[in-house]
Amino acid sequence: MTAVRLHVALARAGVASRRAAEALVAAGRVAVNGELRAWPPGALVRLPAPRGAEVFVLRGALACAPPGGEALAPWSWLRLPDGDELAGAAGDDGCDAWLKLGRSTAPREAPAAPPA
Repeated sequence: MTAVRLHVALARAGVASRRAAEALVAAGRVAVNGELRAWPPGALVRLPAPRGAEVFVLRGALACAPPGGEALAPWSWLRLPDGDELAGAAGDDGCDAWLKLGRSTAPREAPAAPPA
């Protein structure tokens, strides 16, 4: 796995040119809760997600292992429940993805009882 600079990932994904994306990041107009990951072609991916995970593919593809066996193409998104694992392989061109381990939101609390 190789780290990818945010402006480079945005440029590869076609959001903006590398310089324009760098300017957006420098201006504080881009925020990411998670991290960018880059897997080389054919790399095996295995990440435990005891508190769940979210994956958003920016470039390339990620073939997920069974049970679903789904192939995630660019702009595909996957949410894994608590206790699951991300397992699969990067496609022929590798895979750049945004990855967030942990819950996407705080656990929901029961609604308060209405006033009597």
